[in-house]
Amino acid sequence: MTDFFKVYRKKGFEESLHVLYNSKNREYRESEFYKTLKDRKIHLNEFYRSKDDLLKYKLIAYKLDEEYEKIIFLTDKGAELYKMILELDKILVENIDSKSEENKKKTKERKKDKKSSEVKTEIKEKVEGNELTNAEQIPTPQ
Repeated sequence: MTDFFKVYRKKGFEESLHVLYNSKNREYRESEFYKTLKDRKIHLNEFYRSKDDLLKYKLIAYKLDEEYEKIIFLTDKGAELYKMILELDKILVENIDSKSEENKKKTKERKKDKKSSEVKTEIKEKVEGNELTNAEQIPTPQ
């Protein structure tokens, strides 16, 4: 398994990237970051499970602000990776949506063909059995 999937499958990895990516300047004071996670019903342990990997691969980093408060921020590498994750997700979903549309069209065509075939069979049976009269109209598929 690749390093990416080893890291990505850890609970809290994508959620942490998402929260930081969607923040102002892609950073939070550490205490505000934890509060945001809680507000989104993401348990802090989920972040802690992936924190070491996020730091190891330089996807997030820490710095101090003017008041010496700890700031957690998404690095350029982390932002780029998150965009790629979104793009991959988009590709997967588009594939499913297009397949679903294709399947719907095929099903509709099959139903139409089946109905047409049934009408043709009915007409053939009536013709063979001399059951059709001049006054009787030949049914057409709809």
